[in-house]
Amino acid sequence: MRRIICFVFLLFLMNTAKTQVLINEVCNTGDTAFLDEDSKIEDWIEFYNNTPSAVNLQGYSISRSEFGKPTKNWFFPNITIKPHGYRSVFCSDKNRTAFFDHWEVPIYANIQWKYFLGYSEPPSDWREVTFNDASWTSGQGGIGYGDGDDSTVITPTISLYMRKSFYIADTSKISTAALLLDFDDGIVAYLNGVEIARANVGVNGDHPTYNTYAYDEHEATMYQNGNFSGAWFVDPQILRTAIKPGVNVFSIQTHNYISGMNDLTCIPNLLIGVNDTAVTYFPFPANVHLHTNFNLSFTGQTLELKDPSGNIIDHQVISETHKNNSRGRFPDGSQNWCLFKTPSPDTSNIFSTCSSGYSSVPTFNLPAGFYNGTQQVSLTGNGSEIIRYTIDGSEPTATSTLYVSPIIVDSTKVIRARSFSTDPFILPGKTITNTYFINENITIPVISLSSDPRNLFDWNYGIYELGPNADPLNVPYFGANFWNGWERPSHIEYFDQNGNFGFESNTEAKIQGNFSKAWPQKGFTVSAKDNYEAEDINYQLFPSKPISKFKNFNIRNAGSDWNTCHMRDRLVQKTAQELTKIDIMDARPCVLFINGKYWGVYEIREKQDEHYIENNYNIDPEKIDFLEFDGSIIKGSNKPFLEMASFIGNNNMNLQANYDSVQNIIDIKNFCDYFITETYVINTDWLGPYTNNIKFWRTNNPPGKWRYMLWDTDLSLGFMQPMGEGGDTTNMLHRAMFPETSNPHSTMLNSLLDNTNFRNYFVNRYCDLLNTIYKPYHFSQKTNTLRDEVLPEMARHFDLWGGTSPFPQLVGRSSDIPSWEKNLDTMKMFMYSRPNIARNQILDEFSLVKPVNVGLNVVPENAGDIQINTIFPDSMPWEGVYFDGVPISITAKAKLGFKFLYWKSPNIISGSNLNSTIALNVNQNEPFTAYFEELEVDFNVYPNPFNSELFLNFELKNDMQVTINLYNALGQKTREIISSDSFQKAGPHEIKIDLKELSLANGIYFIKFTAGDFSKMLKIVKTN
Repeated sequence: MRRIICFVFLLFLMNTAKTQVLINEVCNTGDTAFLDEDSKIEDWIEFYNNTPSAVNLQGYSISRSEFGKPTKNWFFPNITIKPHGYRSVFCSDKNRTAFFDHWEVPIYANIQWKYFLGYSEPPSDWREVTFNDASWTSGQGGIGYGDGDDSTVITPTISLYMRKSFYIADTSKISTAALLLDFDDGIVAYLNGVEIARANVGVNGDHPTYNTYAYDEHEATMYQNGNFSGAWFVDPQILRTAIKPGVNVFSIQTHNYISGMNDLTCIPNLLIGVNDTAVTYFPFPANVHLHTNFNLSFTGQTLELKDPSGNIIDHQVISETHKNNSRGRFPDGSQNWCLFKTPSPDTSNIFSTCSSGYSSVPTFNLPAGFYNGTQQVSLTGNGSEIIRYTIDGSEPTATSTLYVSPIIVDSTKVIRARSFSTDPFILPGKTITNTYFINENITIPVISLSSDPRNLFDWNYGIYELGPNADPLNVPYFGANFWNGWERPSHIEYFDQNGNFGFESNTEAKIQGNFSKAWPQKGFTVSAKDNYEAEDINYQLFPSKPISKFKNFNIRNAGSDWNTCHMRDRLVQKTAQELTKIDIMDARPCVLFINGKYWGVYEIREKQDEHYIENNYNIDPEKIDFLEFDGSIIKGSNKPFLEMASFIGNNNMNLQANYDSVQNIIDIKNFCDYFITETYVINTDWLGPYTNNIKFWRTNNPPGKWRYMLWDTDLSLGFMQPMGEGGDTTNMLHRAMFPETSNPHSTMLNSLLDNTNFRNYFVNRYCDLLNTIYKPYHFSQKTNTLRDEVLPEMARHFDLWGGTSPFPQLVGRSSDIPSWEKNLDTMKMFMYSRPNIARNQILDEFSLVKPVNVGLNVVPENAGDIQINTIFPDSMPWEGVYFDGVPISITAKAKLGFKFLYWKSPNIISGSNLNSTIALNVNQNEPFTAYFEELEVDFNVYPNPFNSELFLNFELKNDMQVTINLYNALGQKTREIISSDSFQKAGPHEIKIDLKELSLANGIYFIKFTAGDFSKMLKIVKTN
């Protein structure tokens, strides 16, 4: 009876909503049953035409406003909503406004193609309509070899070229185009010679030569599961430029991966979106939706719908909504809003149940964490609700275990609990998750990952499993579930090394890595996403970086170094972090539990995506150009990079004007450190026969300097020695300068080395790093530090994962603590033998005279510091190795209370050199000594120029009378900082001056310091 009364009342309310078009339903956490055309879960808004007449929405707009964020507006294209009809729009930030009647397929895979095998370069105009392809071979698609998925089987080749003509009478009827294909390993597709899609080979705008390899293996999937492995929407502007009335030609080149020559496949389909109902080629329904230029927040926001005149015709405040739920009008078009358990996009809400809210969130009597001995865990909720819980990682449902009494926890368990109301119009509340670690003594951070076991371990659905389509015999098991990039809902809890709770978050989990996906202990990427009711992870994951907000991070299984040293890339990254200018991935070790089960030692790693740049540099990720490999686009544009690479490669860098221009567009210090690090550690998975594991970026608004990231150095520090390469004598510097396959990075390096200043900086910086962070003792001690962090956990780790490697001759060479220590010692032997070999390689590559030992010392002891080139040795006396033929620079810097006098050396400096900085070529082993004298008083200021505050530093040897005055540029005293009758005690002093109190205008001022008979005047500059 209650429901009937409510329904009649709502029918009355429906008549009060008179606006033509209304916001009718909103899903702001995504609906897994309503995917967009990219098969992605997106937010959406449903609009309803509350009139008996069709309404054209062109000029209407929808805006989203949220506290603390800018309002976003999106305008409808020329599209009509039917009388009493529905129109759902995805809120995905993809901003797609093309709308059309149906798809047609002018090019489909199994038609007859003209093709050319890439044993040589095809004619340069092979992509064009005018090219005569009569001499090319004909064959039915798909074309390729291996895997048994090709209609036309060809002989093994590096590359394959295919083309097919088709006719378009009226291009004005075509609003969009898409490419669906299955391929192995890389492709570039063209329409009338204009590039429309690219994957895994070359860079946008460049035509890969016939002998260009794909960046990586990309396995075809259609023969495994019937699905395409690639899909692209053609950029609308490119489509308008490329497509022509009359004859058009679609062409595509496919490239093999260097170590994957056992198969190659190209199965392409070109689709066009047609505006009217006329049919020329095979048609099928459009099934596409509009997309706004903004997302929605699960926490809620305000939505406003405006007509073309800018009048607000609907205004709704949308509250927080849980995943797979929506809020909407009930019935359609009424003023009554309800909560729906099951969303109904593009259909009437009348068939949905009108719910009024959510159940409460239960509470635990014990916080998640570490406990000794058996615990009793109690749950408390609203008295009118019941609580259900699980201990297998799944979210509780209406059939999960009913909570009636305390839960006995005698071993590590994850408990997930949820409240359910006895009122049928109240939906279940949020799930709360607590992990209880019983009798665990873990000394590094711990992550507990919880997810429905089906998400992880179901044979057909689980992301961790081989699944039905894997190649089960050949590593890395292409076709396996973990190669599909599937994402599954999960929950993580983080505890620090002392067992203290850090944070928890709903996340999206996917299997992380490349070939390391095949290892039995797999890594994860976890992401906080709005669709999972989480926006950010608010916690400082890495003590060495002041970043406390993350969108995602990796839980890495140590990559290719898994169960060998189990730390190699982390070691290289953390060592580079000490002194280089490279963008490194920070990392720390952790132990992972999955659904309460111990899962071994992992690494928490930054993920190098656009959010990395946002976090580390506070830069809007929408204002970057972010590239990989030879310039493949991750985000933004590669045009500025290609232009820079071309300028550097094609111009004389020894002309200072050219070099000065380059210094404005690339971070030279970062560039040098990047090449030095990669070549010194001998990363064999980098440059040479192919280009791999390279990422670089810049800001584009305003344009900034290009910077390189250190990405995946697993195959370094002698890792590949068992396979006969990558030992300490490998000349990676030569390989980087003269790679087997050309790349823009090597081209730029070689051209820049023509500039004497760059060459000298590069060689001296190489020496500086060899003399500091890559010094054998330091490098090996760094290894010991990382080893000691995880040593207490490794025995248990090997008990679980030791001896499980699918490729034991290379990966997983450690199975217990003794074999692990042996592999660590082998890596440290590389560190001890590598420096002298690296120096000889530098000597040969740059035709230098000889290495020389340079000694440094200060007199008296601790009177000052010495900078040599780019480094400050941390103790004196000090000795490093440099080269005859490359001048060095040394600078003496007095400590507080001393002043520099002169330099002396036995042979090179005759007499005394009074300059604090000297640049000279050292042609023999030589010690240099900087002499200082003690001052009775020392006085300095910083910063200078200054803005809002100024610090005055002075040190007294005895108690003295001190006066400090501030003067303007005319010599007029404007402030007495310390009066003349003040006595100051012996020792160091620092005075902070808050300049807001002085109201100083910009300009020049003078500070006069007097102490006894000592007086010093310093010029200071005030700026904005």
